[in-house]
This record gives sequence, structure tokens and C-alpha cells, in this order.
Amino acid sequence: MPHTSPTLSEFRDRFPALAAVPDARVNYWLGKHAPVTTSWDEVDYADAILELTAHNIVVNGELPASGGDAGDLAGVTRFRSASMDIAFSERAANAGLDGGYAASKYGQRFKIYLRRNVGTVRLVGCI
Repeated sequence: MPHTSPTLSEFRDRFPALAAVPDARVNYWLGKHAPVTTSWDEVDYADAILELTAHNIVVNGELPASGGDAGDLAGVTRFRSASMDIAFSERAANAGLDGGYAASKYGQRFKIYLRRNVGTVRLVGCI
């Protein structure tokens, strides 16, 4: 069975929080899915592309201000309303600044697929 790229419809079904992102932008990022290649396990291929697409949309600021991750308070350690006093955990602040896959929940899930499919040093036949 050949590797099948995910469609706009599959993206919409999987990520309803990103429904406000225009179709053209989603299709653009669906096509920009390096490092995911057909050398990846077929079971992970489409899911990895979907997660990477969602990550790229979020980290590139393509969400309308009222939707998706715009209201995500992950990493907030303190919040006050009067005079607005917000504090983020060091881990969350560093992840956001890094811009890598740790910068979004979608990128963090993509990293799982990446680790499973991109070769690393492995010991075989240890004595």
C-alpha cells in the first residue's frame, strides 16, 4: 500500500481548533512536510504530516487572534486580572522562544513520530 498524503478534509477533522485558518494556508503547509518522506513507516506518514502542518501554522502565527492556540494557557504559573500579572514557567517560556518542535503541542507530538522514523545510533549484537 503506498504512502498517502493527508488531505485538507483530514486536517479539518483532526484539528477543529484550527478551523479558522484559511484553506490555502493549510494546503500550503500540507505540501511543506520535510523531513517526512516515504522512507517513514506508512502508519506514521499521514499523521506526522498533519501534526507538522498544525505546528507550522501555530509557530508562524497564522492563527486568527480569537482561535486555536491563541487562548492556550499551557505553562502559565500565575495569572491576575487587575493590573494583569501573568507568569510563565521557565520551560514554557524557553519552548516558545526556541521555535523548535517544543514550541507547540503539535510539534511535541510530531517529535514522537520523528524519533520513531529517523534513524539514530543503535547497538546490534552486543556481547
